[in-house]
Amino acid sequence: HNMPNDPNRNVDENANANNAVKNNNNEEPSDKHIEQYLKKIQNSLSTEWSPCSVTCGNGIQVRIKPGSANKPKDELDYENDI
Repeated sequence: HNMPNDPNRNVDENANANNAVKNNNNEEPSDKHIEQYLKKIQNSLSTEWSPCSVTCGNGIQVRIKPGSANKPKDELDYENDI
């Protein structure tokens, strides 16, 4: 079990990420495999887009990271949550 400050933590995470995209022959994944993987994980990446902030002109839309979805809006941080 890796501790948060364990120097090997990122190495293990990167190894797991690389293994997830390699097939049994250690070849690069096909486009079809990549599309299937993205469809599988897309809902965990962020919330849906917010409604636009204006009805005409330039507005803003945001998506919130899953771990921050239940935070009050006044506590959201652009760097960490959006």
